[in-house]
Amino acid sequence: MTPEECVKSRIESFQARLAERNIDLAIITKPVDIYHFSLFNPVVQSMKSFMLIPQKGEARLLLHALRGPHARKESPIQSIVCYAKWGSTPSIAEDPFEALRLAAAEYGLSHPVVGAELGALTYSDYKSLRAKLAVRELEDVTGLVSAEKLVKDALAIERLRMAAD
Repeated sequence: MTPEECVKSRIESFQARLAERNIDLAIITKPVDIYHFSLFNPVVQSMKSFMLIPQKGEARLLLHALRGPHARKESPIQSIVCYAKWGSTPSIAEDPFEALRLAAAEYGLSHPVVGAELGALTYSDYKSLRAKLAVRELEDVTGLVSAEKLVKDALAIERLRMAAD
């Protein structure tokens, strides 16, 4: 299985979990989990990074413009959008939460049930997320993400073996 196929399979499996819980959109913020679903490591913790995974449709990475070009080289995710300014990298907004609102709006959801890794959000980020997305409910998907990562696919096993050598 290629890395692209593994990422596609991981996202599709997670989307099924979202459907079971009636969650319209998951916003992944923990770098290790963004990597799991995109094969891109955000690295720079001071710059907010988001992985948007809708119940139906294409997943999207939202990154600081500094990281956008790196993500396009490293990740099989096709939809990568950026916020802030860095060189000639296109950006949809200056503010990360305004960019999140715009990126999420492209899914056409009205007052969605949104899932996020609530334990990984600061209180300020939690308030910004609720306010910008006009969510009906905000659910914790930390357990869903953990359950998704529990069973290792071929790519994860290969990388664990490489790390053990």
